[in-house]
Amino acid sequence: MADVEPFLSVDMRIDEQLFVEGIACNQYGAEFLYDTPNDLLELTFFGICICGTCTNPPQSHVDLENDYFDYFLGREGEFYEYVLWTDSGTGIMGLTLESIPGFILEYQNEPVLGTSAFNAPKFTIHPNPVSETLFITSEGQPIEYISVYTISGKRVLSKTLNTNQIDVSGLKAGLYFAEITTSEGKSVQKFIKK
Repeated sequence: MADVEPFLSVDMRIDEQLFVEGIACNQYGAEFLYDTPNDLLELTFFGICICGTCTNPPQSHVDLENDYFDYFLGREGEFYEYVLWTDSGTGIMGLTLESIPGFILEYQNEPVLGTSAFNAPKFTIHPNPVSETLFITSEGQPIEYISVYTISGKRVLSKTLNTNQIDVSGLKAGLYFAEITTSEGKSVQKFIKK
């Protein structure tokens, strides 16, 4: 990543159910299953939302993102070796993934300072998974606009009035991204339509 200018940090968050969300230039989501007998992670889903924050990115960002996504795209059903680790001196925790021999991805919780993400608006969406109405709660900022995207980046819904909820009953079952806009900026939240 040393030849990526300007610097680009690839982010990945994974919860206890092994649902993944992250961002390079564009946002992505994934799901793993834990294979207990073999102590491996099986990739069961990977999707990209072309609704990220990059507009007209430099070629080095495009190349990095393409290489990164190629590590997961079309590889559902494949297994990843993993190592969870903690540095006893710093307390930094990490996750190392390897599926293709010699190609290792390493994630750690080391904070990155000076990014706009620290000032991003905070939202809560519920219920998730949802079957009819998705409710959005904002921490102190009125919601101006909501757009809903498929994992391929196609906008399927948008709403500007009464934006604390949106009817998603007409959507097919699957993973979606809600892009929520306030006067302070945008945030994208992942949700599952039942």
